[in-house]
Amino acid sequence: MIEFPEYFDSKFKVVSLHFTSKCNLNCPFCYRPREESNEKKPNKFFLDLIPYIKQFAPQIALGGGEPLIDPEFVMNIGEKCSQEGLLFNFTTNGHLFSQFSNTQIKQILEHVTMLSVSFDYYKWGKNTLQYVDLIHRLKKIMHRDPIIGKKTHIKTPVIGTNLLLDSGMFKEKGIPFLNIVRWLIHTANIDRVYALYPKFTEFINIIPHKPLFAYLTEKYPFFYVDELIRKAFEEGEFEQWKEPCHFGKEMININENGEVTGCSFEPLPSLRMEYPRDLLKIETITFEKRYQCPFIPHTN
Repeated sequence: MIEFPEYFDSKFKVVSLHFTSKCNLNCPFCYRPREESNEKKPNKFFLDLIPYIKQFAPQIALGGGEPLIDPEFVMNIGEKCSQEGLLFNFTTNGHLFSQFSNTQIKQILEHVTMLSVSFDYYKWGKNTLQYVDLIHRLKKIMHRDPIIGKKTHIKTPVIGTNLLLDSGMFKEKGIPFLNIVRWLIHTANIDRVYALYPKFTEFINIIPHKPLFAYLTEKYPFFYVDELIRKAFEEGEFEQWKEPCHFGKEMININENGEVTGCSFEPLPSLRMEYPRDLLKIETITFEKRYQCPFIPHTN
């Protein structure tokens, strides 16, 4: 997610758009069904949705499944976001890039503000050299000169990574985690690292490692953590928070069926859209305040 100046007034910071659940991988921790339901909205629905999203957020984060299964749609939605003045980010596992030529990749990424290539053991743990080669290739392709006189928050596209935590990273006082972050930044040459806490899987008590995260944040200005990690460190625990998380506040999620939820992991929709204009109903919806994350194991 791209950060904005304080003067940018909008209801949400980002709308997460999961237009498909299809994927070329089968990661064991994935919370998304591989088979799409008969209720999936056509691609035109999501393209027509963009002007309505513009009324609520300055950026769209496209996910899946795997967006590169439908590269033409990625190009179309990027172009539409550009026309509407929205920033366009998308997340991919990266493997399908090997099927495209440099020219095709340049076309796919033409209107992309930030590309996030996920990294975890199941996606790239056995092929780290291939991951490095991919990032270097993408950075060379994505480089484009800024337009003189045009005011932009980011002059050139950014390549980030969603780094999914696992318990092995925090053995030996977190040294493996430290080394992975350093490797992503210094060897893979990643611009931004987003540490993500795993959902629907093992509990990792990261609170004792708060000094390590603080060091990385100070050392690398573009090292970030997700909302759950931030809340755990701020509150000193994973449950019974004093302040609620950002569920339905800073972002909302729209899935392939046109269902709106307070975050990407929530299975129960707050709004079911039949038509793109139905997104306007979000103004009348009050999302519940959550004082712990229901998608991770808890001690109580």
